[in-house]
Amino acid sequence: MIFKHKYLISAIFFLLCFFVFSLSVNAKASKYGGVAVFSFLNRIDSLDPTVSDNLNSLQIYSGIFEGLVKFNPETSKIEPSLARKWITSDYKVWTFFLQKNIKFHDGTDFTSEAVKFNFEHILLNSKKNYTSNYRFYKNIFGNNGEYIKSIDTPERYKIRITLAYPDVLFLYKLAMPELSIQSPVALKKVLIGDTYKPVGTGPFYFSEWRRSGRIILNKNINYNDTVYLDRVIFEPYSDVDYCIRQMLRGVTDISSSGMSKKDFEKKNLETNFSFLNSPSDSLFFLLLNPERKEFENSSARRAVSYLIDKKDLAKEYNGVEAYSFLTPSMFGYTKKNFSYNTDDITSFLSSIESDRVFTLIYPEDNFFDLKSVENLAIKIQKYLRAGGVKVILKKLSYDEYISALLNKSYDIAFWGERDIYGSPDIYLPLIYSVRVFKKMTGKYSEWTYEFDSLIKKVRSEVNPNKRKNVYLSIDNLLSDNMPSIPLFYKNNTVVYSDRVNNLVYTPSGTIILRNIWVTN
Repeated sequence: MIFKHKYLISAIFFLLCFFVFSLSVNAKASKYGGVAVFSFLNRIDSLDPTVSDNLNSLQIYSGIFEGLVKFNPETSKIEPSLARKWITSDYKVWTFFLQKNIKFHDGTDFTSEAVKFNFEHILLNSKKNYTSNYRFYKNIFGNNGEYIKSIDTPERYKIRITLAYPDVLFLYKLAMPELSIQSPVALKKVLIGDTYKPVGTGPFYFSEWRRSGRIILNKNINYNDTVYLDRVIFEPYSDVDYCIRQMLRGVTDISSSGMSKKDFEKKNLETNFSFLNSPSDSLFFLLLNPERKEFENSSARRAVSYLIDKKDLAKEYNGVEAYSFLTPSMFGYTKKNFSYNTDDITSFLSSIESDRVFTLIYPEDNFFDLKSVENLAIKIQKYLRAGGVKVILKKLSYDEYISALLNKSYDIAFWGERDIYGSPDIYLPLIYSVRVFKKMTGKYSEWTYEFDSLIKKVRSEVNPNKRKNVYLSIDNLLSDNMPSIPLFYKNNTVVYSDRVNNLVYTPSGTIILRNIWVTN
């Protein structure tokens, strides 16, 4: 009997120990709420998706807003979001069936009329505004809004969009953060003069924007899916070294400030941080002034390309050397290499007068999201000088730099572009269309009309293999004619502390905020 009691007591003791141990393990693995602090370089201009094309702004407002559809972060395939399903038989007429019982952060209902208002608002602005901020919409909708023919709302949660022509990539366009759905009530307040306030349906709602640049988002407790964090704080910092110090002090949990593991290794810093790279989705390239006789032909541009050590640049800036105008994360990308041609270099050098000195301009601000544009300029100068090309550097303010580009008062300059979710038929016209090339060079060119024709062709091509061949033709056309040289594709790197869990990068270079949870 005593033995049985001892056995029972031992069993109970074992179960209690197991229960306590289980609680300990589960407590350690629990997904707490709390606050995550996110840092980035430089301040942002706006949280309005229809205005800002800044990557830092995109990171913030992607937590506030949602679109009709979204990209799968791993495959880039289209998934439902505010639209639960859709149908089309001809890629011209699209019918979307919307989620029900969804509310904007201001308490108003999400309906088909709200979606219609958003599209009409964008169409109106794309006609009225011709600044660079609206170039995305102008290339989708056209300057006269001819892309969308009509928008109908036959039911409260059903909307029909009829395009002017079939477009197999329409869903990819709808998944762009720039086409996020905003509260019509909030937008109407702006139209009558109120200060803009971002109001969406997303997992976080906008709380405040302080003078210091700090932006605070709070958890949307009415969101229709799991959200772990109670609050996200975004802090703008002025330089990478300060970002590193704040990470080491535990002030910042996550940073997309251009830091890489090498930055920590250079300072012999031991850390428990993790480093997450997104696919190479940003192309940086040199602009060569087409009005300079030395850069008139493609062989001269190839010669300049040969003289630049792209592998060294890629290593320095955490990227991959570039020989194409498409990016590796983009559909249709084909890895290419230029074979070294000494005749091109000899011909180019012989065309340069002995006293000719080229001016390479660069901006004093790091608006290319690089650690140091000046360092990049110095490296380019070194490569070209080693090849026998005399180059002097000229630093300009941001406004002076943009003015110099528009007025073509430069020999060599820098530029960078971010790939838009692997969709080259959107990305490419933003940079290389007839209108853009006219603005860049001051003249039209026959090849740009051929480019626009190929873009129109690829938008209606359903067969993926045929589309890829058209993209290759476009890339070859650009390589032969564009007065610019691809340098490298820059990876976006996020650094995060060991208390941050489930951090997922999207193809756009943003983090899915609602997935993150932190250990206490």
